[in-house]
Amino acid sequence: MNKRFITVLGLLLFALLLGSCKEEQVVKIGVSVWPAHAYTFIAQEKGLFKKHGVSVELVLKKDVSEVYDLYKSDELDGFFGVFSDAIMLNANTFFTQVVYVPEYTDTADVIVGRPELNSLNDLKGKKVAFEGINSFSHLFVLRILEEIGISEGEYEVKNIPAQEMLVALENNQVDAGHTWEPITSQALAKGYKILGKAGDFPTLITGVTAFRKDFVDKHPETVQAIVSAFMEAKDFMRAHPDEAISIMAKAENMSEEAMANGIAGVHFVDLTDNISFMQPGGRLFNTGQKVIDFYIQNGLVVESPDLQKVINGKFVKAINAKI
Repeated sequence: MNKRFITVLGLLLFALLLGSCKEEQVVKIGVSVWPAHAYTFIAQEKGLFKKHGVSVELVLKKDVSEVYDLYKSDELDGFFGVFSDAIMLNANTFFTQVVYVPEYTDTADVIVGRPELNSLNDLKGKKVAFEGINSFSHLFVLRILEEIGISEGEYEVKNIPAQEMLVALENNQVDAGHTWEPITSQALAKGYKILGKAGDFPTLITGVTAFRKDFVDKHPETVQAIVSAFMEAKDFMRAHPDEAISIMAKAENMSEEAMANGIAGVHFVDLTDNISFMQPGGRLFNTGQKVIDFYIQNGLVVESPDLQKVINGKFVKAINAKI
């Protein structure tokens, strides 16, 4: 009897140990310094991850390219990024699924230039910067200049992180470049100009929450809980804007004014629009196909990723079903 008791007790202790290990699993999600994604830290500050039974570490990086580097080296399970980059990751066999659409950009993504420049037309023959070859930033610069008749090759390109754009302008490294807050406000205060904005191409720069496909397949309940926490964080931001901006600005080490300016320049996507965007034939599919066509046309990808495998709308649909 004593041996049986000890054996049973040992098995129970082992099971408890396994359970505690499972509970301590930490999901790592990359976030860059970008006002529209700063509300993720509200989920952390207000205990929303814990409320939904998950443990999440938000890995903050200065530049979005750093987030993607960590993701590609298997150091992150997911990221807050841009839809066109998620497509590019899939094209390069880093199989990724978009599970949530936080926002799309209007005036938050801009091309800032020297005071003597009056418009994008003045960039022909000039040095223009973006962050990351084949990135959404690269796509934005290519697309916005192509629209006014300036082709790649008619200007000199520079690969400079958005957060370093003002320094690059002041050091005469570039004449203009893609950036966002807090750099936009800092550049305007020093006399630089906004020459173009993402809102000129609605939904071209669409923010997404994405995870590795194998992670989504293995841990759907975890992904569901995280998406729910992020949606509640966004609701908190809308209901308590002053407190939310304070939390967000502190988390990303920028002024509350810059944070407020940054989120004012985006369109936050609600649950209803998330479902609509992620349905076949919806805005995400339409935008995605345009992005793919542009990538193929410019020789940036060889094969077209299957958007049905990239976009996974079941998690937002599940939240809607509960409501």
